[in-house]
Amino acid sequence: MPKDLTVEIFCIGTELLNGLVQDSNSYWMTKEVALLGCTIRRITVVADDPPDMKHALTGAVDRGTDVVLTSGGLGPTPDDLTVAVVSDLLSVKPVVNEAIVQDLMARRNITDRNQVRPALLAMSKTPEGARAYPNPVGIAPCVHVKIKKTHLFLMPGPPREVQGVFEAHVKPFIQKLSPFKVASHRVVINMLEAEVGPLLQQLILAHPGSYLKGALTQAQRVGDTQHLPVDVVCKGETAEKAQESLAQTLQHFEQLLYQQGKEFILR
Repeated sequence: MPKDLTVEIFCIGTELLNGLVQDSNSYWMTKEVALLGCTIRRITVVADDPPDMKHALTGAVDRGTDVVLTSGGLGPTPDDLTVAVVSDLLSVKPVVNEAIVQDLMARRNITDRNQVRPALLAMSKTPEGARAYPNPVGIAPCVHVKIKKTHLFLMPGPPREVQGVFEAHVKPFIQKLSPFKVASHRVVINMLEAEVGPLLQQLILAHPGSYLKGALTQAQRVGDTQHLPVDVVCKGETAEKAQESLAQTLQHFEQLLYQQGKEFILR
């Protein structure tokens, strides 16, 4: 099979590490990226500290990660440092992206460049030579740079804006780059997680590109038995092949359950 597209996610902000704000961006992005057939290597939360940010991002590049997604640190305040850190990695300067400024002026009916507030100019900065995409639901743009073989997409921090720029700009890029499509289905069985674990491992080995995992936190007790949801995820080079692999894996799963005297409660 072709090599998976590898992705790492970095959520940037000291507020995420001191408990003031809950990180929902990585949870949302992980689900979206997985559905695009990618392998997520790491999810990292980093403080607004330039040396830590640089070290974390350099590690992803050194690992040869295909796509790095960051959220946060693109605002107008002194602790918004993502553009400065990435500019340092590229050995370039942060510059005001005039195309983004013109887009913001048009959206706000501003005709005089001198009337653009400093905060807007600060959020229009990108590493020199970077590609910038307008934010459809906010101000700070989505910034795309490449370091060695790694594509970095810098996104703002507010969840609504992350979702807006991801759908508009990042998702289409990953779809073109990813060699796989994904098909998934949830079944429910009457087994404990410890009992079904060996069966799931057997299925993963028998069906390359598949992943099966019991959703223990959503299991329910029904009398003396446990109803355990199990997620079955399969990859294929086309949507049709992914569905075919899913069907074969589910059929094999059903056979293994039958041998154990069990069956799907819900398929």
